[in-house]
Amino acid sequence: ALLLVTLGGTWLFFPGVLGSSRMRGILVLGIAAAAVLIPNLFFQASLAPGGPVQKLKLVAFRVPGFSGPSLPLIGPSGMEAIATDLGPFVLILVGAVGLALRRRSRQVCGTMVALGITLIVATILLLVVDVNGYPIENHRFMTICEVMFPMAALYLLTYMPSGHWERVPIVGALCLSAVSTFYWYQNGMSPPTEYFTNDVDCRSSSGARLFESPRPTYVVRKYLFEFAGCRPVFSPGTVDEWGTLFTGNPIGGREAFQSLSNQFVKESESLRAVCPRESAESDPACKYALAHGLCAPAGKAFRTCELARDDRRRILAAWM
Repeated sequence: ALLLVTLGGTWLFFPGVLGSSRMRGILVLGIAAAAVLIPNLFFQASLAPGGPVQKLKLVAFRVPGFSGPSLPLIGPSGMEAIATDLGPFVLILVGAVGLALRRRSRQVCGTMVALGITLIVATILLLVVDVNGYPIENHRFMTICEVMFPMAALYLLTYMPSGHWERVPIVGALCLSAVSTFYWYQNGMSPPTEYFTNDVDCRSSSGARLFESPRPTYVVRKYLFEFAGCRPVFSPGTVDEWGTLFTGNPIGGREAFQSLSNQFVKESESLRAVCPRESAESDPACKYALAHGLCAPAGKAFRTCELARDDRRRILAAWM
């Protein structure tokens, strides 16, 4: 939908972007609008009545939170946050404006206008629209910028000889992405037991190997991310609003074990359970598996245990 807005806005300034005549442009925009709306309605997707988007409303300007609380836009913290979020996009747009003033070609000017419209509309939606009361949802409006701006930056660089100053903000913006990725690689978000975004030797910690296939796996909840970040698993999540899909946050404990045993594996199949080498006895499934010799080492941090149908039934019967 945001791409459609960008195309429509750019078409107002440069009609040729959608065809040789205004009427053809109107036809293309109409078809594009139908391509957005009809699949949403037909497949009951995000924008369909009763879909995930339940409530939209306008709110006062603020910087929506992601992993932290929302911040007021007017204030040091809010301005710093929004500058950090939008800085790379603004740098690329500055380079596009400078090149458009220098070259004045339809290709460069059209790219500049498209980038400007996209950034303005996406930023307004980010700051003033509330989706379902969850500020984290607002960050989806910026996804189009994350896709369009790097592609446009590489395209614009083909028009710039090495001596043009416009290369500096564009290349700088692209380098910021690499710096950000390197930062996350070095620091992560939190310990591996909470989010797997840390530097971990998967081969050593969990016995990971290349080309493994995912299996239904019960993992002690505290260690789920650490193991699943290294080795592919099928694991249940919370049930969505429609009661049909296990696509929410991962669950643990007896609820996860029962779901895996009843819905993820056949009665004739074994269920893989993953137990930490430390404090595994605190989990009923791991306590049973270790006591009956059903486990084998899996790296330095874990053991994997194979639980047959009768084992799973005994565990569920004893799990209070």
